[in-house]
Amino acid sequence: MKILFISGLIIYLINYITGWLLRKKIIYISKGTHRIMFLAVLLNLVLILTLTAISGLNFYICFASLFCMFMLPFGRKGNFYHIAVSTAGLIFYLIVFMNVFINLT
Repeated sequence: MKILFISGLIIYLINYITGWLLRKKIIYISKGTHRIMFLAVLLNLVLILTLTAISGLNFYICFASLFCMFMLPFGRKGNFYHIAVSTAGLIFYLIVFMNVFINLT
């Protein structure tokens, strides 16, 4: 299970950093490639949710991260909404990640 959390963090960070590099026009990738990266984050979050106890705090925080990812397409690419929602999703995921590895819950 911890491998899912580590792989999720890696995929999440790669997608997040790629978004910032795209915004700064440092790199260019196709929409399709970025969508595949986005889908990888979503699938990882869904898999974690299916394997996490529904009554646990990690489930709800992970769900909040997934909710942020679902809300992301409603903003225009690169605007404040997109940045705020993607950052909130990453922060929620980091909270779950730290909870799992520090054993707070």
